[in-house]
Amino acid sequence: MSPNAEGAALLADILVTLATAARRAHDDAELQEVLVREFGCSVESQRTLATIHPAMFRQVSFLSKILRVEVREDYLERARNWESQYLAQEELVSALVEAGATRELMGRWFGLSPKAYTARRRMLGLPATPGRPRCQGNDDPELISRVLSAWSAAVGTPPERFLQAARQSGQSVCTVYRIVEQARQQE
Repeated sequence: MSPNAEGAALLADILVTLATAARRAHDDAELQEVLVREFGCSVESQRTLATIHPAMFRQVSFLSKILRVEVREDYLERARNWESQYLAQEELVSALVEAGATRELMGRWFGLSPKAYTARRRMLGLPATPGRPRCQGNDDPELISRVLSAWSAAVGTPPERFLQAARQSGQSVCTVYRIVEQARQQE
């Protein structure tokens, strides 16, 4: 396929998608508004797009006159940054679950539902843990000292700090959380 043919096929695919959305927007005011706001496709244009059979876009030689596509580098960079943050958070969530963060903590920190937590554990190959998670160290002074020392050295957001302290102390996130909370209550 020549570069011109590839470009025409790409534009045709975009127009087919817009035409499909325009057909769906017939009775959907919100979708009509999105097409106007995000694609500059007026209601009149939507009406016209909805009447054209999608296969016809593959036949039209002046597609670039119908549709002008602009890639904004500044927003592309924002999207790349957002993706990096999203992937980092996904890694953090998985690391916390692997390190023994409870369903309740994951719900509080990331809004993870119980079903999503269970699904994440399953995808990470972790065994099902019926009942309450086992957290230890509530009365072991050496363990408490080790956990609190690791907590003091940890930096970042609370979830990151709990993960760092868990790794440093060799304990689960659940255990670190309980010990830190007990220490706060005793202050």
